[in-house]
Amino acid sequence: MRDAWVEDVMVARDGDRLLMVAEGEGDRAHMLSSTDGVNWKKLGTLDIRQANGQPIADGPFGTPVLWRDANRWCLFYERMDKAVWLAVSTDLKIWRHLSDTPVLIPGPDEHDHDMIAMNQIIRHAGKYYASYHGTNTSGPLPRKWSSCLAVSTDLVNWTKCPKPLFPPAENKSSGVFIPTGSGFRLYTMHPAVVLHEPSR
Repeated sequence: MRDAWVEDVMVARDGDRLLMVAEGEGDRAHMLSSTDGVNWKKLGTLDIRQANGQPIADGPFGTPVLWRDANRWCLFYERMDKAVWLAVSTDLKIWRHLSDTPVLIPGPDEHDHDMIAMNQIIRHAGKYYASYHGTNTSGPLPRKWSSCLAVSTDLVNWTKCPKPLFPPAENKSSGVFIPTGSGFRLYTMHPAVVLHEPSR
């Protein structure tokens, strides 16, 4: 993409096409589509509404994550890394909050005490798992990001796993799980791309 800003990218399949959601200009999430994964068509900034149908407050909204749930699409996004919200759509044009209350918030533990963003949703053994990253802005390790997991049965109510996947001092974040057929590989993207194999 040479004519659009794309950051914090996620790609999902929709039939014969691919959908990309990403942070764009002004840290506002937008959508693109492609049939080959190389050439992308811009579909515009995401139109996210509150539960009452009114637009969300002006300002950045990013780190988007898409998930297809039966006959609807789910969009998870953050605002200034302060919380994660869920909006749903049946037409990929208008996204509406199920509730204006965030589905994932920072804390109470130190490793994600102040800032949080979601990276991916996977389904495994009948449950949904959210890969997310968090950090604190003070304490002994400020701005050291941690890779974390939360689990849910309905995509709305999430329970955080009690510990980050790696010690916060390692500063490994933006985790993405890739299925291997017999399990998953985990890649962390910051500050460098690192492959983590499951322990045997």
